[in-house]
Amino acid sequence: MAAFLVILIVLVGVLIPAATVSIAAMRELRDLYGQVNVRSAAGGGWLAQMERVTGPGLDWLSARTGFPAEEIRAAVVERLADASGSLLRGTTAVAATLTEAIVQTVVAIMTLFFLLRDGPVILAHIRANSPLAED
Repeated sequence: MAAFLVILIVLVGVLIPAATVSIAAMRELRDLYGQVNVRSAAGGGWLAQMERVTGPGLDWLSARTGFPAEEIRAAVVERLADASGSLLRGTTAVAATLTEAIVQTVVAIMTLFFLLRDGPVILAHIRANSPLAED
């Protein structure tokens, strides 16, 4: 019974809050992605929206540096594509790490349950089969 209570305390104190925070974070990211997509679609897509935001600055930069504005725009688009790829890889790594942490926590809780429940029996078995002298 004590083993069950310890497991219940761990579940209530650790796993439930962690799951709640993870679910809330995923919902926030989903909502943010939805809002960005709606704004982007309404404005003609990502490139059109980027052109409206960065156009005057890129034109100014082109006039000051002598580089063609189209080359600067192409470089900016390339950097944004690289950044979005990095963001996607990072998000995938976070999801994989979160899944791994959940699996490890479940295994640890199950191990803790059985060690608490059968601990004296396991310890007696180890002592009986150990080649070390009994002290």
